[in-house]
Amino acid sequence: MNKYTVIVNEPMMYDMPIVFNSVYAIPFVLTPMVATTLAYIATSLH
Repeated sequence: MNKYTVIVNEPMMYDMPIVFNSVYAIPFVLTPMVATTLAYIATSLH
């Protein structure tokens, strides 16, 4: 069984250099925050 067939993000996060690399970690953290903020603003304007 492949570890990517199950919906678990831990193997993907630690096999790929996302957690320990700041170049990938900063957008990985900021993108959901920006998307949530934009969605909140778009919803409040409606």
